[in-house]
Amino acid sequence: MNISKIKELLKERKITQKDLADGINMSRSNMNYILMEKQDLKIEVLEKIAKYLSVDVKFFFDDSEISQTILGNVCERKLLSCVEDVLHSEVNCLNIKVLKDRILTLQEIIYAQTNIISLYCNKLMF
Repeated sequence: MNISKIKELLKERKITQKDLADGINMSRSNMNYILMEKQDLKIEVLEKIAKYLSVDVKFFFDDSEISQTILGNVCERKLLSCVEDVLHSEVNCLNIKVLKDRILTLQEIIYAQTNIISLYCNKLMF
């Protein structure tokens, strides 16, 4: 993710950090920390910034970063869903089997996404 692209857009469009922070309902100090790269930028905040600046979220990434970010978000959401399902139910043999099935599904998704990223990277190199 390239924070400098956010800064460039702000400068080009003569938008202040305060305007951006106000536009996405964030404190000016948090926005300042993000733009100084002292605070991590969550994807949800990046989506708000992209919407405010009328650009696609992809604008802030190069192609390899897009693939890795999408993979990370998909896997994280699937994993959280699996964990939540187990936590909200009684632990018994049936739930352990469901968890095992969900983990296997998650492993399949990770494997497939890893292959897609590898193919894409190989394509870029040739």
